[in-house]
Parts: sequence; C-alpha cells; structure tokens
Amino acid sequence: MTTYLHITIIGLSLFGIVKSYPNGKNVDDSCGSMIPSHGASAQSVTAPFQITFCPAWYQAGSTVTVTISNTSMTYFKGFMLQARQNPGTSTRYGTFMTTAYSNNACSSSAVVHNGDGNKARLSFQWTAPAAASGNLKFLATFVQSERVFWVQVASSQLTDMTGQNVTATNCTTTDDSSSSVRTQMSFLFVVLCICISNVLIITV
Repeated sequence: MTTYLHITIIGLSLFGIVKSYPNGKNVDDSCGSMIPSHGASAQSVTAPFQITFCPAWYQAGSTVTVTISNTSMTYFKGFMLQARQNPGTSTRYGTFMTTAYSNNACSSSAVVHNGDGNKARLSFQWTAPAAASGNLKFLATFVQSERVFWVQVASSQLTDMTGQNVTATNCTTTDDSSSSVRTQMSFLFVVLCICISNVLIITV
C-alpha cells in the first residue's frame, strides 16, 4: 500500500506541475534577466533555434511579424520573447499580441508559452512603440527541459525607419503549434489515469 501511495503522490505532483509550471505565467521576476527559475545554468553552446522577422524595419506604431523556430530536428517547449536594443540592456520596447498558444508577460512587452508541448515554429505580431526608439533586436529564451535552456538568443538588427519612405512588404508565416496542444493534453490524460487508478487500488 505504501508503494501505491507514493506513486499516487508522485502522479498528483506531476499533474500539479503540468498545470501550473509550464504555462508561462508568473514569470515577471524573469522579465529583466530572461533567465528561468529552474535552478540550472544556461547553455553556453549555440542555440539550435533562431529568430526572424518581417519586414526588416519598423516605424513608430507599425507591426512586425516575429517568428521563432528551430534550425535542426529539435524542439523547444518554453520560450520568452522580447524586443530590446541589444542583449544585456534592460529596456523593453513595444508590445506583443497574444495568440492561442501564448501568454503576454512583463506588461505585454514579452510573450511566453502557455503549454509544455514540443514546438518547432511560432509567429507573433509585435507592435512598435509610438515614438522612434532606434534600431532594435528581438531576444528570446528557449527552453528544452528544466535544465536545458538558452538565454537572450538575439536576432539580427531591426532597423528604425521612422519618418522615412519605405516599401510595403508582404509577410507570410506558418505555425507548427498543433504538436504543443496534442502533447500537453495527452500527458495530462495519462497522468490523470495513473492517479485515478492508484487511488482505486488503495481504496480496495
């Protein structure tokens, strides 16, 4: 009975973690550093992920499509995406529009994951500040697991073209968010079944 009780407790704990930890909420303490509170150090090798955007410029109040994606056959589970002038600087610029697979954070100046499923490519709409803010870069933290993550991965430069004549750019994107939803729901179902089964065994 003790063994079954331990299994049940572990199962319930996992269920709680899945529900509360990987949804990207309550991350405001990490808005400045972009470092997850995982009790581990960030990876020092080059991240197998990238940040791209379209168009390559912005004007005050304009919208830019920002895409985070893998560069090899690997996935990320969590992320935080912001716009700053450079890595190591603290001021965040603009706001992100939330999606079905993301949450806003840091007073909408960042976007984060809302599920722990595998992700390969996601796109977001970023709205530039109402005033010219200089050239910017998008920075992202990518999380593969609790102890494997990359912090402040930088994009190329987003050029400030406020007040200048520009040519409109047609930006198209595709997302791969279905695997995230499927993985999260499948894992929740399995954990719930284990918990119910163990509770029934103990009561019998």
